[in-house]
Amino acid sequence: MKYKFFQLFSIIILLLISVSCEKIPFDDRNDYLGDWTFTTKITEFNTDSIGYLFQDTITYQGTIKYGNEKNELSVDYHNGTPLIVTLGENGKLEKLPTNYCSGSFSNTSTLNIYLRWGGLGAFVTHQVYGTR
Repeated sequence: MKYKFFQLFSIIILLLISVSCEKIPFDDRNDYLGDWTFTTKITEFNTDSIGYLFQDTITYQGTIKYGNEKNELSVDYHNGTPLIVTLGENGKLEKLPTNYCSGSFSNTSTLNIYLRWGGLGAFVTHQVYGTR
């Protein structure tokens, strides 16, 4: 009787320990979570009557966390506003903001993202390189 009680108690304790961990067991996103250093080249371009070109490179200490949905990642690469993406096969990022965007993990410590918004003679691009 005592032995069965001990077994049951041990199993419950092991389950509680594994559930209380920060990372979800057997989740592909675990390989990419944590603190990252992001270098972002920002370009803003407008061809209106005055014309406008702005370029800057920013380094930001950000994070990658779980998103709210299955396979979602929250990538905080610039100014604390996260980019929500879906992790596809082989580290490819999906569900980016526009069709002109792309991104993927080269490995568990390198990330490349190209983001582009705009139209009608104006656009903004973010070329993001992340390492940890």
